[in-house]
Amino acid sequence: MTERQIEYFQHLGSTVLISTPSYALYLAERMKQKGISAEQIRLRCGCFGGEAGTEVPTTRKKIEKGLRIDAFDYYGLAELGPTCASECRQKAGIHFVEDHILVEAVNLLTGKSRGSGQKLLPIGVLCQIKSNGHNVYARFNPGVLPAYFLPPRYIC
Repeated sequence: MTERQIEYFQHLGSTVLISTPSYALYLAERMKQKGISAEQIRLRCGCFGGEAGTEVPTTRKKIEKGLRIDAFDYYGLAELGPTCASECRQKAGIHFVEDHILVEAVNLLTGKSRGSGQKLLPIGVLCQIKSNGHNVYARFNPGVLPAYFLPPRYIC
């Protein structure tokens, strides 16, 4: 599969890579082993999630240097669709897809909602997805009542 992905980069001109950070690092390593430089492909950015990595500055730098791309942190859930949140060009934290997802931050130890801008460990999330004109809700801690909050203001 990795060899095929590298062929896609070379022959189809892929410009965006969505994967785990470790796979992006592996792709960069395999390309180097095969004598293919990042300048020979058209990748320009990548969205990486599924494991820790892009939010770690040293890992982000390795990905960006190895593939010569902008690397963005990315969060998705298969149950809700591929994208729940992603970074913008400021790379100062992920933004929820606010036109499709309502976020409810709840302290799971107390069951009380938390306000905007507070640090949360752990969180409960209520998501709203528009599907065929209907609202579908998924709750990741069904034992509490919803209290919605506005996301914090981002520098962008």
